[in-house]
Amino acid sequence: MPRRFGLHTEELGRVTHVLLGSAVGADLAQRCETDTEEFCGGLYGTVEGALVVVSNWYARPASASQDQFTVRLDDLLLGFPNRPGLRFLGIVHSHAHGPPVPSQFDLYYSGLAPWIWMIVGKTRGPLPSFCAFAGSGLSRSISVVFARPERARCFLHERGP
Repeated sequence: MPRRFGLHTEELGRVTHVLLGSAVGADLAQRCETDTEEFCGGLYGTVEGALVVVSNWYARPASASQDQFTVRLDDLLLGFPNRPGLRFLGIVHSHAHGPPVPSQFDLYYSGLAPWIWMIVGKTRGPLPSFCAFAGSGLSRSISVVFARPERARCFLHERGP
């Protein structure tokens, strides 16, 4: 039976890139440019070998403090598109006042679940930046690519061993 929630450990180990569909990438970039508070949401789509393809996202209210956010998992599942083949892939959240450098909170929680953990944030210049991690004990940076690359850029954060 196909998985509908998260990624298998083998899939997480193969993932090298997250591809944001043009509508998803544009919407996340626009929200990052205009929102003054941190936002959060679920990522939905497919896994195609080493590529995670995000075709939908669903914004959810998050309660945020200076260094962490919380969101109800059942709220993320409410936005699940009812289309064959799609699955919940992970979480995206913003760093509304800074770059998408993962906090200790981000690094810890990205390793607990079998999904993608993505951060969008502000850096110098007109475009927002993104970073992503593969979770479930395999926390490592993966590249974010865009169907319309002129809307954002990838921020690479190198983690130590």
